[in-house]
Amino acid sequence: GGMTFTDLPATQFWYPSHGLGARGGVLLGAYSFGTNGAEHARMTPAERIEASTAAAREVHGRADPVRSGVTVAWKNMPWAGGAYAGKNHAQTKALKVPHPRVRLAGEHMSDLHGWSAGALESGAEVADWILGSA
Repeated sequence: GGMTFTDLPATQFWYPSHGLGARGGVLLGAYSFGTNGAEHARMTPAERIEASTAAAREVHGRADPVRSGVTVAWKNMPWAGGAYAGKNHAQTKALKVPHPRVRLAGEHMSDLHGWSAGALESGAEVADWILGSA
């Protein structure tokens, strides 16, 4: 398991630890964001898979053939516009200012933005508020 950060348009590769050392496996390639993410979003799915394979080849010196590729350009997804909210700690703090009747929950309300754990943490905080234990 682990990950590699690159200066290539692919930006990041993730290596799941399940089945580590097995003959085949899963590679989450091109977890891209920012300018690189916008570049990938303009590509077709087949072009994104080929670009990610080429980047893997450059980073690792080889790339096995992709038997089954899936790609999502979150920027192009209706009602999402991205994989997670882009913000900073000061913005989160400002959004957390208590209001008598409203609380916001989601990864964007946590310091773990972009992660499911942040959404769960934020949801638990709001649940505690609703139940009166916060």
